[in-house]
Parts: sequence; C-alpha cells; structure tokens
Amino acid sequence: MHTSIPEGNIRKFTEEDIPQVADLHRRVFCVADQPSPELLQAYREYLSEVYLANPASGAGCESLVYDDGGSIGGFLGVVPFAMCLDGRSLHARMSSQFIVDPGRRGLVGVSLLRCFLKGPQDLSLADEANSDARSICQSLGGRFSSLFSMRWIYPLRPFRLGARLLLRKQRRLEAAVIPAITPLTAPLDKLASRFFVNISRNPTRFVEEDLTADGLAACLQDLPKSVLRPARDSRSIAWLFERAARLQTHGSIRKVLLRTETGAVAGWYVYYLNPGRLSEVIQLYTRTRFGDAVLDHLFENAWRGGAAGLHGRLEPCMMDALSKKRCLFHCGPQWVLIHARDPELIRRFDRGETFYSRMDGEWCLRFR
Repeated sequence: MHTSIPEGNIRKFTEEDIPQVADLHRRVFCVADQPSPELLQAYREYLSEVYLANPASGAGCESLVYDDGGSIGGFLGVVPFAMCLDGRSLHARMSSQFIVDPGRRGLVGVSLLRCFLKGPQDLSLADEANSDARSICQSLGGRFSSLFSMRWIYPLRPFRLGARLLLRKQRRLEAAVIPAITPLTAPLDKLASRFFVNISRNPTRFVEEDLTADGLAACLQDLPKSVLRPARDSRSIAWLFERAARLQTHGSIRKVLLRTETGAVAGWYVYYLNPGRLSEVIQLYTRTRFGDAVLDHLFENAWRGGAAGLHGRLEPCMMDALSKKRCLFHCGPQWVLIHARDPELIRRFDRGETFYSRMDGEWCLRFR
C-alpha cells in the first residue's frame, strides 16, 4: 500500500523501521536526551509486541510510516480489533503514537491520517488525541466525541490531593513539600472524610472476586446486544491486563468483579491504586440498579488503600452515579476521535450506547 505525497511515501511499518521510529519517538516525546542500547532494546520489544505481533488484534498489523527515501519522518501506530453491535461483527482500528518529525509537520501528518482513515475498517478510533490530531481528523471527516472525552475526578483526601495537583509539574519541590505538610493535611483529610467524602455508611453487600480475563470475557458477552462494544476473547483480554500491569508508575493495578449474594454480576472496575496520589480508573461498569453501590465499593477500596483521589473517563452507564457523588467533570485535553462510514456507529457514541473504556483504547498501548 503506497500513497504518494510530494516528499515521500506512506507505507506499512516493518521490523526494519524500528530503530528510526524509536529515535523519532524518543526525540518528539523527550523520552531521553540521548539514545542508549538499553533504551533501543526497550523500544524494539515494545514496537514489535504492540504493532507487529499484537495478539489482542486478531488481525494483521497495518501501522504506517512516512518514508522519505529511507528516512522515517512520521509514524502512526495501528491496532485492529473486533467490535460487535446487534449481533453484527465490526472491524475497528485503534490509532496511537501519532508522531511526526517537527521539521516535517503539516502535509505528512495529514497524509498519514488520511491513509489510515481510508483503510477497510468499519470504525476508526483514537482516545488520547491532542488538539492538533483532533483538527486534522475533523478536516478529514472525522468527529470528536464530547461525551467520551469527558473526564471525572473525585477527591478522597482533598487536602492531600490539592497539594499534589498544585505541585504536579514541580517534582523536586513536590518531593520536599508533601512530607512536610502531611502532618497538617492528614487530620484535615480525616475530618473531610467524615463530612464531605460521599461514601455510603451502609454499603450494599457484594461478593468480591478478582476480575480474570475469562471473567471479563464472559461479562462482555453478557452486555446487551444493542450496545456497541469490543468483542474480545480471554486471550486478548489477558494481553491487555498484562500490558496494563506493566505501567507501574501509575501504581498497582486492581481488578475487581462484584456479584450480588445470588451470584449475579453487579459490576466491575479496574484501576491503579496509587497511595497518596491520584489513582487512575481505566474500566468501570455497572448494571443500572447497582450504580451507586458499585461506585461506593470502588471509593471505599481506594480510600482504604490510601489514594488521594480517583480519576477516570466518563462511561455513560456511570453518569448518574458519578453526578450523585458530586464528582468534578472536565473535557479534554485528550480527545476521543471517531470516524465511520456508517453514521449509525457515530450515533451510538453520541447517545452513549457504547461500552468503550480507557483499557480498550490507547492506555495499554503506551510505551511506558
């Protein structure tokens, strides 16, 4: 597959491109000042695993590079996966790691994205897109989902969390200040938990289980057929869990399945417990009648683990429960982008009739 543009060609990413793509990623995302053999090996393993031999895709890889006479000036990672709706199988592709050399931005980025969108997939997605990628996608007929671009945050220890957020870009200052003010914030947060942190004092009784790959595969199959959702098997889910567990800078991953006393699934959640900091939720689902109770369980779990707060992307089934808890909402700056030839798929996103979590998106496709 070749798409000619004035200064080069768009072609399929191959193993031989790894050193140049790795160096491009290192420079554009400021991963390290200088390359090293250890870093190149880490890149080689990452790019090969995610974009050349990804068992979660169930299809051949179609990642793209911009090749200007042997010089790689752009890369667009692509991971195919299956989705389903009303009993119909759909071919979706997730784009990630959209990188263009700073000296070649403009036509190269447009050409890479245009080539991606012209692929055979029914649905094209990106969910950690910046404003530049959003503008290019919209110029090519794509959309951004305002609903799925919403984020929520809930302060479990508001004084500790506030201090962390104020100092989040000053790592050295944060390391010095946080321990010094902890004797002050700790009693204030304890007081806040009694009066302001909205966790039920009479929680619904659930039977808690570890959420396994087999268990999540069964839960996904049990979702209503009218919901647009990933069609993942146990093998691909296990790969996603393993990838997510490697992102240890976010904390230790917790996967919880909640059942009623009769054995029915009430909901589940996957998040990173990061004591003293903001903990990231990457998947959250509940049956309608258990929304408040499942959220209470998540909040209580994170509180007991020492989290300062929880942060996640809005999942439509949780909108009422999150609103009742008085969570704080914001939109962007990471945008969910969608492109489909069938307008009904777009409408499913607009109406919130889609199960599409951060774990299904670009989160597990990160380098680190």
